[in-house]
Amino acid sequence: MPKTTGEVVRCINESLAMKYRMVTERLSECTTKDYTCIHIISGGANSKMLCQMMANTTNKKVVACPAEATALGNVAAQLIASGQIKSIADARMAIKSSCEIEEYLPCDTNKWDDAYQRFCSIILERGE
Repeated sequence: MPKTTGEVVRCINESLAMKYRMVTERLSECTTKDYTCIHIISGGANSKMLCQMMANTTNKKVVACPAEATALGNVAAQLIASGQIKSIADARMAIKSSCEIEEYLPCDTNKWDDAYQRFCSIILERGE
């Protein structure tokens, strides 16, 4: 059981990362597609620890997009509609060139695989 604030924060982040793996595995099963990259937007993109944990546990590259991605997408749609930007591709290039995007590559995946198995056994015990 986590006791300190740091232990609680780590527990939350690890649990979120494990859930990301569970969801990506289910998505792959449902769509019969193998996804190699996870794009994170919003506040979660600001947490380097969470992004790295997601990469480690899913064994996929994680791309952390700007926290303002939703607002930028809205502005891009309006610029396309008004004719100031010609296409979605042009809007994406403009956003990409004006924002910092971070990538996280998986590491220590064997340790995370073991932890994921323990996580799944706990989740299944509780019927979640």
